Amino acid sequence: MVVANPDNGKSITIDTKTMQKAFGRSESDCWWKWRMGIRAYEKPIHEDFFYVLVDLKGDPTETPDVFIVPSKELNRFLEPYPIGVSPASGKLTDVWCVIYSEDASTYRDKWDTIREALA
Repeated sequence: MVVANPDNGKSITIDTKTMQKAFGRSESDCWWKWRMGIRAYEKPIHEDFFYVLVDLKGDPTETPDVFIVPSKELNRFLEPYPIGVSPASGKLTDVWCVIYSEDASTYRDKWDTIREALA
């Protein structure tokens, strides 16, 4: 998706990923997880490219959790599957974006990131 500010002509690109239930929990931590696909490591990295990751929470009556992640920061959240497989190995079957609780507040509902990029 391309979003533009008609007042100054600036534009950004947004790639949106949505899960019905992205939230997970263990005894010691919680996280949100989105399937990105095996080409996730090949996606562009640019100051005007963002990911908007949406957790619908499995309930249409609840407000979704939305995480705004600049493309230049995405790689640190990517987890290959099978776990531990190198993306260059040719054995990769999937890639997930996982945001753990300690990073959630940095990205959850950070719409100002988009506004600032369009200012």
